[in-house]
Amino acid sequence: MKSHVSLAAPRPFAAASLTAVALALAAPALAQQAAVPDEASPADSSHPIDLIDWQDSCPAQPCLPSILTVWGERSDLADAPAAVSVITRADLDRTQALTVADALTRIPGVTATSNGQLGSFTGLRIRGADATQTLVIIDGVRVGDPSSPGGGFDFGNLTSAGITRVEILNGSNSLAWGSDAIGGVVLVETLGRASDALTASAEGGSHGLARIGLGGGLRQGRLHVGGHAGYLRTDGISAASSGREADGFRQFSANGRASLDLDAVELSAAFVHASGRLALDGYAPPAYAFGDTAEYQETQENYASVQVRHYGAFGGQIAFDHGLSASLADINRDSFDPAAGTAPGFAARGRTDRIGWTGTLSRSDQWRLIAGVEHERSRMATASAFGGDRQSSAISAGWVQLRLQPTDGLDLGGGVRRSDHRDFGGATVFAANASWRPGAGDWKLRASFAEGYKAPTLFQLSPDPAAYGNPSLRPERSRSYDAGVDYALSGNRYVLSFTLFRRDSDDLIDFVGCSGTGQPAICATGTRPFGTYANIARARAEGVELGATVRASEPMTIALGYAHVATRDRTLGRFTSGNRLARRPANSGTLSLDYAPPGADGVADWSLGADLRWVGASFDDAGNSIRLPAYALAGVRGAVRFGAHVELYGRIDNLFDARYENVFGYGTYGRTFAIGVRWRG
Repeated sequence: MKSHVSLAAPRPFAAASLTAVALALAAPALAQQAAVPDEASPADSSHPIDLIDWQDSCPAQPCLPSILTVWGERSDLADAPAAVSVITRADLDRTQALTVADALTRIPGVTATSNGQLGSFTGLRIRGADATQTLVIIDGVRVGDPSSPGGGFDFGNLTSAGITRVEILNGSNSLAWGSDAIGGVVLVETLGRASDALTASAEGGSHGLARIGLGGGLRQGRLHVGGHAGYLRTDGISAASSGREADGFRQFSANGRASLDLDAVELSAAFVHASGRLALDGYAPPAYAFGDTAEYQETQENYASVQVRHYGAFGGQIAFDHGLSASLADINRDSFDPAAGTAPGFAARGRTDRIGWTGTLSRSDQWRLIAGVEHERSRMATASAFGGDRQSSAISAGWVQLRLQPTDGLDLGGGVRRSDHRDFGGATVFAANASWRPGAGDWKLRASFAEGYKAPTLFQLSPDPAAYGNPSLRPERSRSYDAGVDYALSGNRYVLSFTLFRRDSDDLIDFVGCSGTGQPAICATGTRPFGTYANIARARAEGVELGATVRASEPMTIALGYAHVATRDRTLGRFTSGNRLARRPANSGTLSLDYAPPGADGVADWSLGADLRWVGASFDDAGNSIRLPAYALAGVRGAVRFGAHVELYGRIDNLFDARYENVFGYGTYGRTFAIGVRWRG
């Protein structure tokens, strides 16, 4: 019988006063749910994001939007020295992606695994990196969960509602972003200036799916405010593939943003909120086999960020801008088992606050010097019938980058970052890159080298004898190399991309037993009878990414993506040495067709689309004993416009009712359908 759990929330941090400004300026906000215990990572300092420029610079396709992930400041995608992809609101509407993960897995080198139904834990893996090694930032806030063992982000219930733009960088980049950016970086921006008009939507479908949303923006002089609120529920499917009882999910989400332009000074704020309830399966007595239970989890997440930025110039030739930003992430998770009583059997509280300054000096298109300093504090508390744990830590960082454009079409850059952690010490990372567009610029050659690191989580560092932590851990490290070529012709009607990459990772943290020889020193204390964490693992991921988009005629668009990612465990002396990393398919690809003939006003009156997603075989475990077969998923979709404001849309996913698993023992959806309506004022 589980006992009552009492867990007080951590005390507010110093940044609480700044987040109060965000609450005053911005409306309630978007959402997602917390990570499950085996997927996570602590937040290190992150580059303050420019919250001012919400306007998507790509309102009409085809075009090349601006990006943030390479340098941490706005720059042109045309000059990007790395593999960067941008998903706009128009892309999300066209593909009818229900979640952000659905949209991201269309990008070469990106795969996702899910622990069952909609809303369950979903991990995103970029170029074969672990799901906890992807840095995720929403409206300037790092959204990893410091109260979970690995500190990573759960994409399971980050729906597409209220999102304006998603940008993803394939490859390490801790120079600009700090900890966790080993596999890559995902930036999510919610409703902004591109959505001044009022919008409303409603959708229903298989398994009791129902979703509604309302959003819009208001511009009054120099003040702009935008936001979105939505509700989603579904009866779901059984989380356990062997189960018979459907596990449902419901969620309320809201997001808001505001900006004020005072000529040389700009102020901005954003706020994100989510609250949800997810039914779970578990290990019920007497068999203790994974199957149907009445367990469930309740999650509340709140994120807020504020920024003030100043612009100026020296002598009319050298421009400068600098800004101060602050952010707060607060995550609460409670798990319940009605068979054991009404009190939560497990509770977790995580909070992270961050403050940072960045500045840029630049002279025309010749050079740019970018520098910044940051400080972050994180805190977590957990409680269960078996005990509780409270931990806190802090990290400070400084970094500098230099960009040079010695000739037209040639862009060179590099820099260094130093981070100092209160508990494990410091980490220094370097990066260098180059891109070259010869002639008219149809071709672009690019190459980059970047280092990444991931700080040990509060859970992994815990000195509490009742926990499993090891205060002597070092950060995980990576070295990432890639080279590629991009080709764009005829106003981007033909776009090709080819990338070769390799990433070597060292000092990876893994759980080990305390018996035998060669174990961590903390095992000798006798306080870790069930094991602890240690820096023991090494890995390599290498391969190729191919992408092509063809718009040969106005109505038809064909998009193709493919990635081959070879992963290997390179840990010496372990039985897993030479094995493929778990849940990393070596091959994956996507083919999409869209047909949308323009109407009299230049906007399509109707459209049809089809997708084919293929995922190769993988293994569910490090020992490569449980094989997950390859699978293919097909889908069709369509939309019809009625007048200037109303659009009716629908889709069928998993058209041929394929049976598959991407996590052993967890259920997946068969054929499903959905139909919805959008109204734009």
